[in-house]
Amino acid sequence: KCFRWSVPGCDNIPYNLDSIKSVPGCYITEGEIDALSLHEVGLRAVISAVSIQEIINVFESHLKRMDFVFICADNDQRGLELAEKIKKYLKAKMGKIATVEIISNYGTRPDGTPIKDANECLSTLGPTVLYDKIVNFKSNK
Repeated sequence: KCFRWSVPGCDNIPYNLDSIKSVPGCYITEGEIDALSLHEVGLRAVISAVSIQEIINVFESHLKRMDFVFICADNDQRGLELAEKIKKYLKAKMGKIATVEIISNYGTRPDGTPIKDANECLSTLGPTVLYDKIVNFKSNK
C-alpha cells in the first residue's frame, strides 16, 4: 500500500478525492476503511481526511461548490474534535450556502455500548443499518 506520506514534502490530500469531482455533495470520514464502508452501502462521493489541513488543501478545488457535506465522525474524542474543526472551517468558508452536518451516532452493539464508526456499524449491524444511519440522518437542531 503506497500512502501519500511516502513522498517527502507532498501536500496531504484526502483519500478518494477524485470521487467528488462532479457531484453536488459528499461525505467525509476519518479513515479509509470508513470511506470504503460507505462505498459498500452504495455511497460513492466519499473522501477520508485525518486532519483539517487535508480539507484546507482541497477546499478551493473540490469542496467550495458543494451543496452539502456530511462529516461521518468517529464517535470518540479525537473523531468528534476533528469533525467539529472541519465543520467550523467549512461553515466559515461556505456560509449558509451549504449544509454541513456531523454524523456520529451509529447505534449500539448488542451489549448496549455505542458503535464507534461507520465500519463497525457495517460489520456489527449490517449494510442496511449503516445506509439508514447515513442517508436518513436528521440533525438534532
